[in-house]
Amino acid sequence: PNPNPIMQAPKSEFGTAVAVLVVMWGMVLLSMAVSVVFECVTLSSYEVFAIDWLKQCELMEEERLVAADMVATWWKYNLAVKDRQEKEAAGRAVSNTFNETHFKLLAVKKHKLLLEIQYKIRRAGAGEDGFPRPGIVSESAVTMNDATRNLRDQLASQLISEDQADSELQARLLAIDQTHQQILQKIEELQK
Repeated sequence: PNPNPIMQAPKSEFGTAVAVLVVMWGMVLLSMAVSVVFECVTLSSYEVFAIDWLKQCELMEEERLVAADMVATWWKYNLAVKDRQEKEAAGRAVSNTFNETHFKLLAVKKHKLLLEIQYKIRRAGAGEDGFPRPGIVSESAVTMNDATRNLRDQLASQLISEDQADSELQARLLAIDQTHQQILQKIEELQK
């Protein structure tokens, strides 16, 4: 018997199968490591676009969380101020737990973090409306084929002009306003 238990051969067919699977998995991992080290793996333009888009989505989610945290900090600050004013007005003793400087420094810290995230989003190519647009950064990586381009042009030609859309909107708003006036008149008549 071999005194080293690590160097023993498999004793059954199942052990042999597991050993073969371990060796194959090791070869897969080794080949992946070699391809990463020597940069043999290249991403397609669509994969680059998807990675950029996912990074922007993560940044936008982080921005939303920090903005919500800023609002929560502001709300806590206002509640603390209101509570302190109520206690002072009632003549009760005010505890020193309220620290205005702490709230302001915390707000500045969170605002700085929010600005940093917004900078990263702009740098990653987000659009003005806040939606991820990795095409701004990696436009050369994504190309449209002729069928898609023709479809886009066809849809753009079918859109109505801005003046026509504006006049339709004004007409709808006027109709809504008239309906509201009629409802208001009926309510006033019922109250009399």
